[in-house]
Amino acid sequence: MDFLMPRKSAFSVHALLPALLAVVAPVPGNGATGTADSSALDLPEMTVQGERRETGAVEVKSDFIRKMPGFLNDPVRAVSFSPGVVVQNDLNVRPLVRGGDMNQTTVVLDGIPLAQPYHVGGAFSLFNLNSVESVELYREDFPVEYPGVLSGVVNLKTKTPGLADKAKVKSNLSLIRG
Repeated sequence: MDFLMPRKSAFSVHALLPALLAVVAPVPGNGATGTADSSALDLPEMTVQGERRETGAVEVKSDFIRKMPGFLNDPVRAVSFSPGVVVQNDLNVRPLVRGGDMNQTTVVLDGIPLAQPYHVGGAFSLFNLNSVESVELYREDFPVEYPGVLSGVVNLKTKTPGLADKAKVKSNLSLIRG
């Protein structure tokens, strides 16, 4: 593709679109002589190295959540103790991460994004703490598995069922949570 200069000139500019480079060459028949300067196109070789950085996840185990006062054994509400995270108010458990909106934080259960993991108008999450092993909170450096996340990711990991040596029974009575 040739682009001619606005004034009458002895040179024209040829653009090489794949490489996005320009070469100045004489226009044949104008009587001008000149050579293209190819030394401007020679670039030194550059090697870029880096180290893989760990993601900025905060992990909270379910045993720790049980000991935390004021969270009603709710694993999603429990991440609000982390810096930069608040819940909307006392009647809504939806986390707001780093000033983002409630729709900009994604809740994920074992790798599956959930649309509305809340009940009673958002007052409680749907998760029973007895079935949750840990909760991970990503405030920045989201993994690639969560595209479109703007503010944060709350990743819940469920316990793996196994054969226990003895049977266990856990109960929870709450007049507030139901």
